[in-house]
Amino acid sequence: MVSIVFHCLTFFFLSSLVVEVNSQICQEVSQYGRCSSNSACGCLHMEGASNIGICGFQWVTCSDLVPCEETNNYCGQSDHICVHHPRCHERPLCFPVSMMDAKLCPPMNGKQASTNSSKVPYTS
Repeated sequence: MVSIVFHCLTFFFLSSLVVEVNSQICQEVSQYGRCSSNSACGCLHMEGASNIGICGFQWVTCSDLVPCEETNNYCGQSDHICVHHPRCHERPLCFPVSMMDAKLCPPMNGKQASTNSSKVPYTS
């Protein structure tokens, strides 16, 4: 019985660590590679993922981004996810989901990006 309660609590906790992102996932696209018809957007590789990133606006103010927690790459704000942005910092940074919206970074026609509302963990 205790085991079932523990599993349920774990599920609810992990479910809360997911944020819904209406953006493009870019696979097999280089860091900052083109992923949108908006040339100011590029692929930002997600921490803990191999060759998978989120298409986001590249030219955010670096001083507005905070590093992800070192121990678990966690972003304290639910509207941020942990990505690599080497132009700003060598460590993974908490990047605002609003800068990854498909309205800001619309898909390119026929490219390697999947567009849909995706649930992306903001921890890894």
